[in-house]
Amino acid sequence: MPCYDFKILDPIDFENLTNDLLSKHLNVQIERFKSGKDMGIDGRFSSSRDETCIIQSKHYAVSGFPALLRTLKHTEKNKINKLSPNRYILSTSVPLSPQNKDEIKATLAPHIKCTSDIYGKDDLNALIARFRGIERQHYKLWIQSSGVLRSLLNAATYNLSDQFLRDAIESSNSYVVTNSHKQALEKISQTNTLVITGEPGVGKTTLAEQICLHFVAEGYSLIAVEDNIQNARAVYSNTEKQIFYFDDFLGSNFLETLRFNEDAKIMKFIKLIQDASNKKLVLTSRTNILDRGYSLGQFNTPAKLKSKEYLLKIQEYTEEEKARILYSFMWKSGLSQDYLGEIIARKKYLHIARHKNYNPRILEFITSRDHCQDIPSDEYWSFISKSLKNPVDVWDHPYSNQLDDFARGMVDLVVLGDSSVNEESLQYAYNNFVAAGGHSARTPSPNDFYSVSKELARTFINRNESHYSYGKSPERIVRYTPFNPSISDYVLNKYKNDPLRFSEMLLLFKEDKGLTILKKIFWQDEDLVHNVAGIIAQKLENNIFMRGMSFSIKLGSLLNEQDFKEVYKDVSFEYIKNELQEIETGSNAIEFCDRFVATKKCPINDIFQLFCLLFRNTYGSNDLEEISERALTYSWDEAQRSELENAFAKNYIPAWTDEIAYDFINDNMEECSTLGEGDYDDENYCYGPSVEVDETYCLSLQKSSLDL
Repeated sequence: MPCYDFKILDPIDFENLTNDLLSKHLNVQIERFKSGKDMGIDGRFSSSRDETCIIQSKHYAVSGFPALLRTLKHTEKNKINKLSPNRYILSTSVPLSPQNKDEIKATLAPHIKCTSDIYGKDDLNALIARFRGIERQHYKLWIQSSGVLRSLLNAATYNLSDQFLRDAIESSNSYVVTNSHKQALEKISQTNTLVITGEPGVGKTTLAEQICLHFVAEGYSLIAVEDNIQNARAVYSNTEKQIFYFDDFLGSNFLETLRFNEDAKIMKFIKLIQDASNKKLVLTSRTNILDRGYSLGQFNTPAKLKSKEYLLKIQEYTEEEKARILYSFMWKSGLSQDYLGEIIARKKYLHIARHKNYNPRILEFITSRDHCQDIPSDEYWSFISKSLKNPVDVWDHPYSNQLDDFARGMVDLVVLGDSSVNEESLQYAYNNFVAAGGHSARTPSPNDFYSVSKELARTFINRNESHYSYGKSPERIVRYTPFNPSISDYVLNKYKNDPLRFSEMLLLFKEDKGLTILKKIFWQDEDLVHNVAGIIAQKLENNIFMRGMSFSIKLGSLLNEQDFKEVYKDVSFEYIKNELQEIETGSNAIEFCDRFVATKKCPINDIFQLFCLLFRNTYGSNDLEEISERALTYSWDEAQRSELENAFAKNYIPAWTDEIAYDFINDNMEECSTLGEGDYDDENYCYGPSVEVDETYCLSLQKSSLDL
């Protein structure tokens, strides 16, 4: 028999569970009433024309029997006397002994006819055992049931998926199953792929988590995809039930995604999932970014991705669903009655539910004890009103008043480190921040890296630990991300008004890590990026190249034309050529070289040398194709054309071959399932596919890309 203590349920959940169980048990249709002052009626039915039975549910699992008895004696008894029902049924989450039931019967006499009309914790568990279908209907109960929870915690996961799974289980405690949940579940059941999109804070990630949790409970292994879809393809199993989750799959800069051909790879993977009976794929993206993605690349055919999209809209939540979500956050908040009373008083919760800026992310924020603990209860409603009016600034109070300069600095660095920064890089930048001064500790707390990061964990930043195994060399990777995406919005909005401070913080990072965030926001605010990049160039003056060629290339692509000319006016062609020889190049290098040769008005022979160098030091087929397209804009003599073709082919053929072989395996998993089986010589065995390639054919095939 199940043994729920029902603490996972809020009072409304418990009331609904009681009515469902008693409806089945008594074989009656129970009337239900909206939340609010119920006058002592949580459910009602008629056993005959003249007899009315009232059901009251009391969720006192935490308070216990003494508190329950006091409430019945001093509050409920008067309500029942006024109602004067023919029959009164009490349901409670409190475990009851025979003596407890006798006390309740005596307290509520003459309304309770017999103790069998009193249902305690054990009675309700017995009914759940009889009516298993009801357990499944109550999401929180089912997902936390011993059998399902055991399967969740023992589920096969990969990389970040274990932590993701535990976070999803924790989130289920306050999750409200809305009509959106049911619709999304129906769509993924039909298409195998679900693209959840919506505005920031609408609840995309939460919905995605719970959809994934549903299928893990059904026996699927979870793979949380990080960075790119190739990570998912690497662990794809033809026979295993798997669900893949890729949060923010286009990133904040979809142009970078398209540049590296990630869109085509995603579409190939979606096709693979679509044709599999034991696979599911969940992706999330902000609506504005997804719409831009539709206009370019592989996503521009609506039938390919649009049919799998589920647009999550706040406007489609009913007022009751909005109130239930708010109530759930309040129930789990840990705030005292003084604070919660400010929301309940004069039905202010309706003002929140009906507000144009209603948003689950804001609800989570305004009901968080961590963020509201230093606000007096009589000022709490003003805080709520301000947060609803200016949702972008919801982090202003906790950021400005609850953190000292060191903690604020670390939060800023996590965001400016591209909102996903590895521990080594963050620690390097933070130590530079401390050494640079310009801050004052407001508290006696330690300001070392680990003390501050621990203080911020689960309130402002998340610490995610992953373990990868490549052959016999396991690798541990620790990354830090903002606790909530809106923190990134808040911090970046703050820095947009202070480009000088922006540049100073970016320079705290090692090498070119600090410039990544500028590339991501380039399409949002080109003038700001040019301004910050220009300030960085001025600060470094002649020391730009001391940070490495990769830094110089990235910074050069962010400068406006005038600043680029000023920065590189005294840099020689030979210096650039020598520096490029020392690094692996790519399509980003061609942008830099284009601007450099134009600024210097380099002769064709110098440009020829650069292209030869780029072809030799670039190893990605997509990057090589982009460089070749740029090469087509120049006129070469016969000898130059021949040498460029050879330089191009030397790297392109193996890169193209590997990609074709990889795609072939993933497109033909059934046929390749026995790859590597049989006898082989361990020393000479080649791990992976062996594909014979006619190099002459490949060269002729690529004339369209490099017709020199």
